[in-house]
Amino acid sequence: PCTQSASLSTLPHGTIFNRKDLYTQHLRRMHIPASLKKQVKQRKPSPEWEARERACQDQAKRTRCDLPSHMRCPAFGCTAHFEGPNAWDDRMEHVAKHLEKAVTGSERPIEFGGPHDQTLIDWATRADIAIIERGEKGNWRLCNPLKSSNGPRAG
Repeated sequence: PCTQSASLSTLPHGTIFNRKDLYTQHLRRMHIPASLKKQVKQRKPSPEWEARERACQDQAKRTRCDLPSHMRCPAFGCTAHFEGPNAWDDRMEHVAKHLEKAVTGSERPIEFGGPHDQTLIDWATRADIAIIERGEKGNWRLCNPLKSSNGPRAG
């Protein structure tokens, strides 16, 4: 288990749903009023329940962290860098082109999180992100910052 924690005291109690459809299924199974259960089960429209469901979805949504706003390309010899709210997506599109070339052998393979990927390492090891940490032998290992030893389960 990882020793770092991303403010575990601020995590909600109970199950954490990382997908909206799983949360919606939970609402329908566990929280639908008895008076509407049969109607919804038969897939008959219930504007009252649908409005309540949307309100619950909106209220439950949380952004755990923001994607990086500054990234560099991890490909050897490439000096491209990406700034702003689309930095992550722009980098991924750019790196995909390097990966295609690496498959054909016209470029060196890319090592994500390696010595040429410091911006990813810096972001992923920040205390508020905490998705990787150094292992005993110096290798990186993944962490689940949403899971404490006796806390909520990621769903």
